[in-house]
Amino acid sequence: MKGNSISVVMPAYNAEKYLAVAIESILWQTFTDFEFIIVNDGSTDHSLDVVKSFSDMRIKIIDTKTNMGNYAARNKGHRVACGKYICVMDADDIAFPHRLARQYAFMEQNPDIGIAGSCLKYVGSNQIVFREPEYELNKIKLLKNNYICHPSIIMRQKFLRKYNLLYDESFWYAGDYDLMVRASAIFPVVNTKDVLLNYRWTSEQLSGSSVKKYAPERDKVRMQQLDNFGITATLHEKQIHLQLLNSLPINAKFKFEALQWLQKLSEANRKVKFYNMEYLDDFFEALLKQPNIFCE
Repeated sequence: MKGNSISVVMPAYNAEKYLAVAIESILWQTFTDFEFIIVNDGSTDHSLDVVKSFSDMRIKIIDTKTNMGNYAARNKGHRVACGKYICVMDADDIAFPHRLARQYAFMEQNPDIGIAGSCLKYVGSNQIVFREPEYELNKIKLLKNNYICHPSIIMRQKFLRKYNLLYDESFWYAGDYDLMVRASAIFPVVNTKDVLLNYRWTSEQLSGSSVKKYAPERDKVRMQQLDNFGITATLHEKQIHLQLLNSLPINAKFKFEALQWLQKLSEANRKVKFYNMEYLDDFFEALLKQPNIFCE
């Protein structure tokens, strides 16, 4: 069976409030050669009814009886996707009408790129969030956090299958960060300068409890990236590393140890050549120049 050019995969869990608008933003795309896989992830509200209210033949519904979680639901959609490319979509965001057309053209013109995100605009605001387009710089930025806007990305299906790249379902909050890190170690992961998504910040995302839940998983991904340097860190070095990345004050008596640690990483990278050396040195210098990073 001939596949579509793009598979849009969107999980929905108790998303009835914004779901119809999100679905419409995909169905009204200027690019039409796509399948739209919607995974109703055990919703207990009327999300499934909202999905079924659309009669478009491009919609394929996967209905799970229990809530699997965001990343497990995405994996379920990816496994049945027939598209040359997979586009990520969230159930509360709004894709601009030219999103799929722009992303398809970009990937066709850049066959070496495996994943491409975009810039975004916040729903209800004129604020545009720009993302760094250069792959080597993004790879270093990933040491600190995920600077790829996940619901804006398009992924080359051939690469995902070749390298068996799926979301790690042991993560509940940082699985997209983890996937971008693993993918960027294999092929270019970039951002385009196009503004293709209206991104919705929800009260849950902004809550302190949500940030607290995300932080341990984010730190886990950060620590896993130390393997890219080919070294083993001591417990004290790991503590210093996370303090620097989290902008947490380090006692001044450990300033020398912090400098030594970053020098150790630089020397290790000169051997393995995993990161661009100039960008890495600039990144480390910026960490050391953070306000009040060393305290008495």
